[in-house]
Amino acid sequence: MSEKRVNGELPKGCKYCERGEKAVYFITGKCDKSCFYCPISQKKKDNASSWINEKKIDKKEDLVEEIEKSRAKGISITGGEPLLDAEKTAKEISFLKKRFGETFHIHLYTSKAIDPDQIKKLSLAGLDEIRYHIPNLEINRKYVNSIKESSKQFEEVGVEIPAIPGKQEEIKKIAQRVEKYIDFMNLNELEYSENSYEKLKEKGFQPKEDKRRAIKDSEKVATSLIKNEFNFTIHFCPSHFKDSVQLKRRFLRRAKNVAKEYEQITTEGTIVKGIIKTHKPKEIIQFLEQKEVPEDLYKKMGDKIETTWIVVDELATKLKEQDEEAEIEIIEQHPTQQRLIVQKIPL
Repeated sequence: MSEKRVNGELPKGCKYCERGEKAVYFITGKCDKSCFYCPISQKKKDNASSWINEKKIDKKEDLVEEIEKSRAKGISITGGEPLLDAEKTAKEISFLKKRFGETFHIHLYTSKAIDPDQIKKLSLAGLDEIRYHIPNLEINRKYVNSIKESSKQFEEVGVEIPAIPGKQEEIKKIAQRVEKYIDFMNLNELEYSENSYEKLKEKGFQPKEDKRRAIKDSEKVATSLIKNEFNFTIHFCPSHFKDSVQLKRRFLRRAKNVAKEYEQITTEGTIVKGIIKTHKPKEIIQFLEQKEVPEDLYKKMGDKIETTWIVVDELATKLKEQDEEAEIEIIEQHPTQQRLIVQKIPL
């Protein structure tokens, strides 16, 4: 975008995210607030399940494994509302700090105005940065006091809210009331999800003309506010940036860690390979040996053989001669636990 995206220095947590170095720990989908713009998917909303990036957590090892595979240098704890179970959240922060070291950066989102005792517990657990979401942009004394107390305990304290069209004055009011105590304000581009689309539509909000999930005029609100001079950083995070930059960089980091020898990593962080579904794996493998395909460039996986996309592209016809019923294709997939297929090319 041509407009300025940040006025001041980016918060440390955002710097990690921009480089794809943060894992996202969705600790719970339960929440005691009812923000009309809530973007959480139906699958996660009001559900107590925990997720790390795209992986559902069934045991503690799942959390550690995903952090290691994505080569994360930090984690953002989100929800739902993580502090509905403040004790569990503090324990998780403490565990992560002990497991990955003091330099492992942890930031947390909350929509609660928490008391000094809770703030102290989070600080002692090792939380580096806290981000307050002010539900429906309705600031009150409890939130101001909570933010003020947090400023004494954490490395960085911020407010993170959506840039809602028509709500410039409400956002300015929040900024003015907490200006003395925060290091940054993050303005996220308002976007719709399967869960919030109807509510946003009822209130007259419209999607951007470029057909992304972003809401029209949200960017204008954010960029106009960035021009104001406050004693803290104002940062606008566009909807497309999360997918085109943050997610891509996180995918690239994970792909480099999990890709097999025969899997090619694309510039988008996805993985491309060849698949041979066959009832005659012995004949196919013998054929690959005859063609002097190195052993590390193919592998039998159940009822299929995986190999490089180049092998199946160049040898598709010959492979069919070994097994006329073989299904041969090139696939592109995410480097995540689920290995979601984003493209399939039959040969």
